[in-house]
Amino acid sequence: MDITILGIESSCDDTSAAVLRNNVLLSNVIASQAVHVKYGGVIPELASRAHQQNIIPVVDTALKEAGLTPEEIDAIAFTRGPGLLGSLLVGVSFAKGLSIAHNIPMVEVNHLQGHILSHFIDLQDRALPHPGFPFLCLLVSGGHTQIVRVDSPLEMEIIGTTIDDAAGEAFDKCAKVMGLPYPGGPVIDKLAKEGDPKAFRFARPHVDGYDYSFSGLKTSFLYTLRDAVANDPGFIENNKASLCASLQKTIVEILLDKLVRASKDLGIRDIAIAGGVSANSGLRNGIVEEGRRRGWRTFLPEFKFTTDNAAMIAMAGYYRYQHGDFSSLGVSPVARLQELHEPDAAGHKKAPGRTAGSRSGRRGKALRASTKAIYLECKDRTGDTVVIDILAHKLHQMFLGTADMNDTCRLAGFKAGRSPQRTGIVMGAVRHEQLLLLIGGNHRKRLVEFRNHVIAYIFGVVTVIDIITRSLPLFQKQSSFMAAEIGHHIP
Repeated sequence: MDITILGIESSCDDTSAAVLRNNVLLSNVIASQAVHVKYGGVIPELASRAHQQNIIPVVDTALKEAGLTPEEIDAIAFTRGPGLLGSLLVGVSFAKGLSIAHNIPMVEVNHLQGHILSHFIDLQDRALPHPGFPFLCLLVSGGHTQIVRVDSPLEMEIIGTTIDDAAGEAFDKCAKVMGLPYPGGPVIDKLAKEGDPKAFRFARPHVDGYDYSFSGLKTSFLYTLRDAVANDPGFIENNKASLCASLQKTIVEILLDKLVRASKDLGIRDIAIAGGVSANSGLRNGIVEEGRRRGWRTFLPEFKFTTDNAAMIAMAGYYRYQHGDFSSLGVSPVARLQELHEPDAAGHKKAPGRTAGSRSGRRGKALRASTKAIYLECKDRTGDTVVIDILAHKLHQMFLGTADMNDTCRLAGFKAGRSPQRTGIVMGAVRHEQLLLLIGGNHRKRLVEFRNHVIAYIFGVVTVIDIITRSLPLFQKQSSFMAAEIGHHIP
């Protein structure tokens, strides 16, 4: 039987949604954020705001391009981490809402595992080459540099990693020192084609095993420029192409040296690369050349799968779906790889609270059953079951502790006989107050305070306009996202 997965990716500054049927890509939509260019790097708060603006149209477009409705989706795969917490929160929250609204199971995905498993995606018009198990994957991005042994889609082991900076970070930081625009990696790659890769020599680290280090290389590069510019102020501009070529050659050789050693020691000849830096032409050419010399089967990802994208998340989610590894509504995003409770990149070790028969697993099932009952009872009165179900769950968790779910529903207001529009506005206010406070901290006091506003509204003490006025700054920050989500347009 065919399995159709909707993937959602929001770990950094790309909002993406994709639909896969088995391993065949039906759609892959990405909304990038140009706002960060002028700052020379990703600004987390700006990234999360842009995700809120993009997530609904991106998911809607992905479903339309695939020719499917939410009811035809078997599971929602979402990036849980690692990444920027505010950005991840948008994707995770949206996945929960869609899951509740359409009773679709959720599957959480390790972002790094998604990069690796992008090698198993096929296109509608052609099948792509896939590595055989076991294989080694050099995973290189702005935040991570790892050599991963992959024994199956759910069995992976990190055998080498950076002990300080990632290769992608080295590219970007050195580009910034030279005054190149952000992101610096692609600019260096372009200029390197015009320069002499043997013009300059930079320090290379000596790290045991298969681990990497790039902090010393960055320092060496910086000191080279400092000393040269002291004698010739125009040194960087006059030697920019050769500096880029020499830097790229050094980084690629460092990466391939450990990869060659791991292949020899483990006797594995299927070699893949993944991650944002896998788009670098020097690295792609280098690994192909090493493969010819050493008899490897090499696998390079399609360029559209090198950057962050939801197709890879859907692919990883497909394998978890087959394994029956579903996520509960209590799941929360995590910023660091270590917080995923997965010592290897794949996540075959389940996170606490999601093992069969655990207390939190039973609670998740109970909450899901409760929200389903709420949906069936109130769908004709509220006009917005997605937001209300989410809020009932959040109010239950954050305000009332062990209080009965019916009390939570009554507090939320949609059992008080309010009209769909008025209820939707209030629920939207509560929902976005909560979301911002979760990001901003100190939420307990202010959440209780805002709960009192809602109670006052239910009993007619204040009007809905009073509540909106109190939260006007919140509405200004998130009005477009809220209006689309609750189905009502608020001036």
